[in-house]
Amino acid sequence: MPTKRERIGHEAVPQISPAVLSILSEGLFAMPEGKDAEREAAEWKYFIPDEGKNRIFEQVKDAILAEWVGRRPGTRPNFWWATQAPEKARRRLGGVGDPIHEIFPACVPIYECGVPVIFDAIDPNDPPCYESEAANLQRHSLLLPEEKRRLRKKDFEPEIISVDDDD
Repeated sequence: MPTKRERIGHEAVPQISPAVLSILSEGLFAMPEGKDAEREAAEWKYFIPDEGKNRIFEQVKDAILAEWVGRRPGTRPNFWWATQAPEKARRRLGGVGDPIHEIFPACVPIYECGVPVIFDAIDPNDPPCYESEAANLQRHSLLLPEEKRRLRKKDFEPEIISVDDDD
């Protein structure tokens, strides 16, 4: 059943440029064209300290999450996982292969939506698998009632880490 939602315009998001809004929303809000947007994106990536990024995200997270949940129920953007998630990683359900930071402590853990990004020695016949984002959100009672109604059984199926054949 279609859901009636009010669209959030850029003017509803306080003190943030359209380029940064696009970055934080992972493209839900369009990236403006032009050199100014490219410069701003580079500044954001390389020169804004994490504390500054977190402060900006705090200002706009509700607007971004409302739009995100409306379009992608049962998931959250990477910035939410990095700053708001109750746990850095989703629950591992099985499989063979270790996140690289568990083997080499000098490696910084890198996650994408609650799943480690770099693994060592993945068994292609039994790759690591993690709970889905929807299952994690449900386990932490973070699914919104309307969001929960829109989810299907497949949204709760485990996420299997694919083996990259290019290595």
